[in-house]
Amino acid sequence: MESQKILVVDDDPAIRNLVHRYLSQQNYQVESAEDGATALVLFKEFQPDLVVLDMDLPDTNGFQLCQEMKSYNDVFVLMLRNLDDETTTYKIDYFCAHDYLRKPFALVELGARIRANLNRQRPDPPKKSEQLIFGDLVIDSTTREAKFQNKIIPLTHIQFNLLSCMASKPGYAWKRSELYNKVWDSEWVGDLKCSDVHVGQIRKKLRESGCDFEYITTVWKVGYKFMESQKILVVDDDPAIRNLVHRYLSQQNYQVESAEDGATALVLFKEFQPDLVILDNDLPDTTGFQLYDEMKSYNEMNSYNYVFGLIMVSLDHRPGYGWIGPDYITKPFSLVEIGARIRANLNRQRPDPRKKLEQLIFGDLFIDSTTKEAKFQNKIIPLTHIEFNLLFFMASKPGYAWKRSQLCNKIWGSDWVGDPKCISVHVDQIRKKLRESGCDFEYITTVWKVGYKFEAPVENDSLEE
Repeated sequence: MESQKILVVDDDPAIRNLVHRYLSQQNYQVESAEDGATALVLFKEFQPDLVVLDMDLPDTNGFQLCQEMKSYNDVFVLMLRNLDDETTTYKIDYFCAHDYLRKPFALVELGARIRANLNRQRPDPPKKSEQLIFGDLVIDSTTREAKFQNKIIPLTHIQFNLLSCMASKPGYAWKRSELYNKVWDSEWVGDLKCSDVHVGQIRKKLRESGCDFEYITTVWKVGYKFMESQKILVVDDDPAIRNLVHRYLSQQNYQVESAEDGATALVLFKEFQPDLVILDNDLPDTTGFQLYDEMKSYNEMNSYNYVFGLIMVSLDHRPGYGWIGPDYITKPFSLVEIGARIRANLNRQRPDPRKKLEQLIFGDLFIDSTTKEAKFQNKIIPLTHIEFNLLFFMASKPGYAWKRSQLCNKIWGSDWVGDPKCISVHVDQIRKKLRESGCDFEYITTVWKVGYKFEAPVENDSLEE
């Protein structure tokens, strides 16, 4: 069983170091901080089971920090206090600290309090709501209600099931026969096209509820597709422009988030995963073009969807003739113009970064994902299924340092459970089989404390004199 984690927060180095050392000797995993800001960062990274928290910190008080931590997760908190009055006790109870200890205290007493708290029954996390939420549209399978802007859409039993079924897989093109098997049952016999009547009624009732976004689109010669409202991230340090664009796009039924600088925008981008970003080129900490390159690289590295970019620039900073980067619009602009540019970009064919390469060639080494064969100098290397996948994944990103856990997730899936070090056995077998095939170049190198890297050979084109 893994040892439990404790975070110690106290600005007094004597107390902090003493408690840290004592708890480490008790076989807990311990981290410590001297102020609230450092503690909050450590708390989110370390994810402790219990926090020993001083009530008086230089940049905040223990009550406020306790609230912030408990809003993030239901961690046990043991408060250290100097005063012993009813007001302080009331505050400790009010701010949800689980226990408190008055200074000065004995280490034996602290250890006993910690064990008592960690042995308490931790409350179950709240159950997930069985809801599908798409902007103002909420589909609740528990109450069997669909609402738009909190107004109930009067759907029949079949219409609700049909809408819920399609909405469970946004972007998926449902065949009419699939919908019938899901909504009615596999033994149903009848005209498949009668689903058109139900879909027509759902669309009509959505419009009557005030929704002008076309959630259900027709896929020619197939059936229907449920479309999510597209996501847009607006980044501008001018609050007037940022709020104006945010409000306008929300009225156009886009899902919108906004940020005032590059650092905040990058964090939001990774969480929100927008379809398009609108970036001011003159941000306080970066430029719009540089930020777009970072965002695009992040999605490519993680095989996420391609993100479209629209950069807001001044007349003096417009890209020159032949520009092949993201789209741009000059300030000042009209909302109608920015709306048209957004629609034009989102209607473009989106490159698919997840599309697999079929063949990889590195000098005499040839890796074919279609035939699942690897060859060196046209001689087949007898790799197992796992060894081939491992070689192919690493070779698909030459020079990239793969963690063992990443390779395990790629080959066996994210729910795989086991020791990531088993990858080393497979890598050794690949290296051995490459050598036995006559290859003396070390394609797979070990990256210390990380994992492995596939190295492509560099051709020497220099001429000897």
